[in-house]
Amino acid sequence: MCTQSYVGLDNRYMIVNEEWVEKIDVDRVQEVKERFLELHGVLSIHDFITGWFHGAPYEQIHRGNVLDFVAYGFYSKRPQDLSPKTQASSERFVNEVEKRWGVKFPEGRNPDLKFMAHLWEPLRVFHKPLLVHMISETWGVGMHMYLRATGFKHALMGGMSYWVRLPTSGPLGSDSSPNLMHESADESSQQELSLTRPIVFLHGVGLGLTPYIHFMRMLFAATNSHPMIVLEFRHVSMRLCLRASEVDHAAHAVAAIVQQQGFKEACIVGHSFGTFVASRLCQLHPSLVQSLLIIDPVCMLTCCPQLLHSFVYKVPVWGLNLLTPLGLMDLARFVCSRDLIIAETFCRKFCWHSLMLWPEDMPKATTISLSANDDLVPKDLVVAQLEASPLPVKVIVHPTAGHGGYLLDQQFQENLIQEVKSLVSTRP
Repeated sequence: MCTQSYVGLDNRYMIVNEEWVEKIDVDRVQEVKERFLELHGVLSIHDFITGWFHGAPYEQIHRGNVLDFVAYGFYSKRPQDLSPKTQASSERFVNEVEKRWGVKFPEGRNPDLKFMAHLWEPLRVFHKPLLVHMISETWGVGMHMYLRATGFKHALMGGMSYWVRLPTSGPLGSDSSPNLMHESADESSQQELSLTRPIVFLHGVGLGLTPYIHFMRMLFAATNSHPMIVLEFRHVSMRLCLRASEVDHAAHAVAAIVQQQGFKEACIVGHSFGTFVASRLCQLHPSLVQSLLIIDPVCMLTCCPQLLHSFVYKVPVWGLNLLTPLGLMDLARFVCSRDLIIAETFCRKFCWHSLMLWPEDMPKATTISLSANDDLVPKDLVVAQLEASPLPVKVIVHPTAGHGGYLLDQQFQENLIQEVKSLVSTRP
């Protein structure tokens, strides 16, 4: 339950800061290793390695350093803590990297080098005044009032807050209301529900649903013949929360919500952090994801250092540039990244090889929306990856926006909504 008293901050930090024991899916790790090797025509291994090693000169990074990074990246362990079998597997993987990219790492280990070990390093946080959280809670209440006023009903699933609105017209009738607990719905109405695909919206890091109010208003109006399910991720919304939830918990909750409401499949729309949840839905519940729209997809090429460097390690440069729209967004992101629970989300409960979405895991009806100046998502590399894939994926690019900048562009939002209308109507 996401409640807390605003006391004992040092004790809370000590608890949240503890190293998280990651559950490794060995089969998934092997699959991701094989897929990573196929990126040899997409990624520059020089840029990739130096990026993870804080910009260290490539020639100073030795084979031992790379093996350290592989053990950390795939197993969250140090090489000496791996089993002999896994150590041998890591050696073979590095050999294959050298072969695919045509490089040779110098033997030995450079003891002066460190990589971005965000899962092991102390959490980078600063405690904000209680007023900041109270303002966020107030905005949350305001958003709840808006959702209720527009016909949404609130419910919980596994501690996850969500909102449901059924169509105002169509096979269910304008006088239908959601039966959140399914206590009185008869069999025929359940069959009718399954015939109409819902749209599921998954938001990003920041102030919860509040920044999306205009986008959602237009989406609701344009798709009111479809059921709508809106998730709330309090732990990435600057809300008062005790601990962060794992992405898999959110993905399983979404699947349970869709099924509980009587639907067999859904159109998934995710932005930023919400694309991680969408990614895990595609992997864990593929039959449920009829179509997919991911906006500013941090789940794409999550293996690259850009996301963690920009969100976790980057500190804004103080000056007049902070008065520009991009500067203000950088500052807002920095404040969010230093929230204790958001830091836990990205620096403890963050398993990149499970969160990363590959073209092979996407449904046939998929649209990816990128932003040209997104400093979290390696846009050019994502485009190159998708172009190299034989799978058909539609890509649209905002020519000037940074991460989240589409929310400031009315026309681009309308274009995305047209994409949703097309996707949700796509036949199998």
